[in-house]
Amino acid sequence: AIEAGALAIKKEELPIADVIGECLKIVKGEAQSLNVDMVSQLPDDLPPFFADRQALKKIVLNLLANAIKFTPNGGRVTLKAEATKNARILEIRDTGIGIPDSQIAIITDPFVKGAADPYTSQAGAGLGLSIVKALVKSHDGHLDIKSDIGKGTIVRITFPYPAP
Repeated sequence: AIEAGALAIKKEELPIADVIGECLKIVKGEAQSLNVDMVSQLPDDLPPFFADRQALKKIVLNLLANAIKFTPNGGRVTLKAEATKNARILEIRDTGIGIPDSQIAIITDPFVKGAADPYTSQAGAGLGLSIVKALVKSHDGHLDIKSDIGKGTIVRITFPYPAP
C-alpha cells in the first residue's frame, strides 16, 4: 500500500512526546526481557511535529524494535527528539552490534536483513526499515543511518517544518 501510494497520510500537529510515550510503553517489556536500557531524551519545550500519527508511530516502533533486537544484554537504546526552525528531528541510537558499511546503502530495501555476523540469524522479514524509509519519504523527510560494528547504530530522521 505504501509503495503503491495507496496509504492515506493525514498530517497534523502532533505532540511528539505523547507519540514517543505510547511507543515506549509498547516496547518496554521486550527491552526489559532482553536487559536493554531504554532512555528518552526529550526537551520540555519541544514544539509539535507535523506528521501522520499512525505513520509516525510505525516509524518509531520499527526503529525501536530494531534497536532493541540488535542490542546485546546490558546495552542501551536512546531516543532523542529536537526541533529547529525548519525541521523536526528524531534520533534513535543503540549500543548494538552495528551494520556493516557494505549494507548501509541497501538495508532499507525490502527483504534485506542486516546482521554484523553472517552466521547469526535474526527473526523478521526484513521489511521494517523499508517501511520506515517509505513513511519518511511520504512526509518529505530524510532518513540517515550511521553505524559502527560492535559499537552501535544511529538512525536520524528529519521531517521538514513547516511541512511543504
